[in-house]
Amino acid sequence: MKEKISPRQASVLIFLAIISMKFLFMPATMTRFSGLDIYLCVAFGLVCDMLTLVIYYYCSKKMPDATLFDILSRVFGKIVTKIVYIALAFIFFIKAVFIIKALHLYILDTLYETLPYVMYTVPIAILIFYALRKNLVTYARCCEIFLIVIALAIIACITIPIQAIDTLNFFPMLKDGFLALPRGYLYCAYGFGDYLVLAVLLGHIDYSRSKGHSIIYISIVAASLIVAYYAIFVGVFGNMGVAQALALSDLSIHAQLPNTLGRLDWLIIFLWSFTLVLECVLYLFYCKRCIVAATTDRIDKYLPIVIITLMITTMVILYRDIDRVLGLVTSTAFVSIAFSIYFGVPALILIALVVGKIRERSHERKVKKPMRA
Repeated sequence: MKEKISPRQASVLIFLAIISMKFLFMPATMTRFSGLDIYLCVAFGLVCDMLTLVIYYYCSKKMPDATLFDILSRVFGKIVTKIVYIALAFIFFIKAVFIIKALHLYILDTLYETLPYVMYTVPIAILIFYALRKNLVTYARCCEIFLIVIALAIIACITIPIQAIDTLNFFPMLKDGFLALPRGYLYCAYGFGDYLVLAVLLGHIDYSRSKGHSIIYISIVAASLIVAYYAIFVGVFGNMGVAQALALSDLSIHAQLPNTLGRLDWLIIFLWSFTLVLECVLYLFYCKRCIVAATTDRIDKYLPIVIITLMITTMVILYRDIDRVLGLVTSTAFVSIAFSIYFGVPALILIALVVGKIRERSHERKVKKPMRA
């Protein structure tokens, strides 16, 4: 029997995927390519991503019990379908590694000036090993419980530095022309493609008690919060934004709050650290499911060890070298691969749906002809 989660739980998983990679390094990276128009650039990227949401959402409503494997294998065969799953596993793994590296530097910047790598890596590895043995329903319930807390952390990130905004930083708009928006979107590919999560969730969303509109609504809410955050970033830092790599911790410095309220940035640090760990685990969980779908269920119990080994090896190779990581994920090769996956998977789904519909109508005509005869 397939694991089923509610549309509300699915929307929470999507919400976490949308916000997880856009609050740390991406504002500074995007400023490098789009200047002070990053809030317009991220809005452009979010709209482009939502085009894929339409396909995933339509497909999940049209065939609520069909997984991605079921949909693609009917038209393209099992080999092509397994290649798609391997590609998805790759992109999920890269996203998880980036998040865990970003979290390490975030902790060094906010909590500890020196943190032995072993003291950071070992607890994370143990947690991930434990979490990867859980099922989809457990993840969905856990994320649902903490959604309000995470949402409050995001709102705090937006509202705390609002008094430090200089409105002159927003002008002139589109100084580098409209092409600066797609350029920033392309080179920040690592932070987009959030709706690939829905590709893994196809066939596992139960619409029997809900129409599933919450998936659309929460996507809009998440996009609005992100655009507001990027606008705050531009208003506070202006042209200096390109040097503010750790945007979350840098913005909290500009908080002008009464001493009676204490340092709320400590609470934000804790909540964001928890959010990033949770999303890293989720991406590795999606990676594991894709590998199982591309191979066999028999390796499921061994995959947590394999995935953790690969993750630790990658982290050791890229130890504290975030510039090298950013160089890799903004390279032309990675951008090409990422967008091929982001838009290739929904395109294949759309083709499969159209071909399936054509075959269905063709079969109906063949059945009707003998009856008329």
